[in-house]
Amino acid sequence: MRHALRRPLAALLIAAVTLVLTASAATAAVPATTPRGAANPRVTIVTWVDFQCPFCKRLSPTLEQIVKQWPDDVRLVELMNPLPFHKSARPAAIAALAAQQQQRYWDFRDLLFASDQHAGLEDAALAGYARQLGMDAVRFKLALEDAALAAEVDRQQDAAVALGATGTPTSFINGQKIAGAQPFEKFAELVQAELDASVAANRRGDAWVEERTKAANAALAGYLYQGIEPPRPQAEAEEDAPKVDETVWRVTVDASDPSLGDPSAPVTVVEFSEFQCPFCARVKPTLAALKAKYGDKVRLVFKHNPLPFHDHAMDAAKAAVCAQKQGKFWEMHDLLFDNQRALEPADLRGYAQQAGLDLKAWDRCVKDKATEAKIKADQALAGAVTARGTPTSFVNGMRLAGAQPLDAFAAVVDTALARRDAQVPAGTAPEKAYDAIVGGGKVFSVLEEEVNTFDTKGRPRLGKAGKVEITVFSDFQCPFCSRAAAPLADLVKKYRGKVSVVYKHFPLSFHVRAMPAARYAVCAEAQGRFWELHDLMFDNQKALEDEDLAGYARQARLDAKKLEACLAAPATDALIDADMAEARAAGVRGTPTFYLNGRKFSPPGGYNVESFSTAIDALLAGKNP
Repeated sequence: MRHALRRPLAALLIAAVTLVLTASAATAAVPATTPRGAANPRVTIVTWVDFQCPFCKRLSPTLEQIVKQWPDDVRLVELMNPLPFHKSARPAAIAALAAQQQQRYWDFRDLLFASDQHAGLEDAALAGYARQLGMDAVRFKLALEDAALAAEVDRQQDAAVALGATGTPTSFINGQKIAGAQPFEKFAELVQAELDASVAANRRGDAWVEERTKAANAALAGYLYQGIEPPRPQAEAEEDAPKVDETVWRVTVDASDPSLGDPSAPVTVVEFSEFQCPFCARVKPTLAALKAKYGDKVRLVFKHNPLPFHDHAMDAAKAAVCAQKQGKFWEMHDLLFDNQRALEPADLRGYAQQAGLDLKAWDRCVKDKATEAKIKADQALAGAVTARGTPTSFVNGMRLAGAQPLDAFAAVVDTALARRDAQVPAGTAPEKAYDAIVGGGKVFSVLEEEVNTFDTKGRPRLGKAGKVEITVFSDFQCPFCSRAAAPLADLVKKYRGKVSVVYKHFPLSFHVRAMPAARYAVCAEAQGRFWELHDLMFDNQKALEDEDLAGYARQARLDAKKLEACLAAPATDALIDADMAEARAAGVRGTPTFYLNGRKFSPPGGYNVESFSTAIDALLAGKNP
């Protein structure tokens, strides 16, 4: 329930800050949690968090690494957005603001994220953290019951909703939105761009940050710095109907897919889902309500997309496929979602027994390679229509990502019903109408259409030039680059004489040892020893100081005098600068970035031998991946 107290946000921020800051520090324009990092920043990162959200927990060390990288330039602020389906998140958010009143917000939130995100957020645990930090227990308890703190949580959530930051974590870097637990490199790229702008303008401090925030997101600046009250979500929902992306994707449906409803229904909702995903469980009752609302007008179809970081998701998917073979998919579907924390093999077999399945036949099916092949086929389709997360739903091919509310689904269904007659050719049989609608739909290609031309003269090449040339823009301090190095070597061996790899330098500015490493690599290539040094530097990314690089050069058997002359030569930096200029012209922003025959390669499954091979096989066959 929302509290009646709704003072302007800026007024409450000032009140909260004055509880914990000295008079000099309280003059800064900051939200209700004490900032971490620079007192006179060039960049402020504002992040909305939920203490029961695993992705927020995953992002926490990344943000701390950012602050450590630029301690005098970057300030971090956190705001509360406890999501309604996380029952412990709201009490934890209120407790965190209570800790803020005793100047212990960051210590308290670190304990919250370090805890079990379920039992570790119960009331007794929260009180225990306060005691552990030596906080005033009576004051803390009274704060937990203070309507003003609960109202502030509501207000911060209202601002998040108004800004479209409905998921967690969502961050704004000087007003620029970045959603999810993105890697360090992504945050650092945006931070560096803001630092460069600040240096060019010779500006820093609250006025600069507010100015940059306003330029990027006036609404955010208004809520944080100008006392503008965020709108209530209820009013916003009444005034603005959900926006519908009318792009149609080619989401094909097979007769073997689990479904509820008539194949002739005018609207088909295809859900890519998995049984260990909490957001998939959250959308389950929404889809049931949608079916109840529209009745025979809607058919529901289930597609499997077990995500790799959910260790029980694939086994649960197999359990469901094998239940379907005995006509019990939806019974197993419900049991799995009702028991997401118990998906061990013994649990799955127990649910099979509970669903009344023939256990011997079920056991054989679970071990059958055809069962996993069915799931892999669904995953391949998910990649083709960019359903990379779960749940992702398609309403007559129109995509709806995440656990959206009923109103959002209904808006897309209404759009599908209104468009259907124009999409289906006259005389089409009702049971063929869906195929007609999605048949010409969009399919994701792992290779962009634009073909870039890169200068490969004097650049390191692995393998003999063949029909497919892989160009990689890389950085020796980038952890993702080192992970991609092994698959490249394997590809050259696998496609001997047909595939080669060309290395191009793109040392990122926030990797302080990347440029020195690139210089050594250029000089190693001059002596025909690039790949030997390449492997040594990637194997030792945390040790790239000058003495380390010199040691790797000796291990790679480089001539010391030639190396010294090369490192001092202007041509060495000129070659790196030329690679970087080509990269920027092609739109490269981070590393690693790959091009196959000049076309940017963006596989949904990551840079591995399998994803590269699929694209290479298509190119060798003269097809478009």
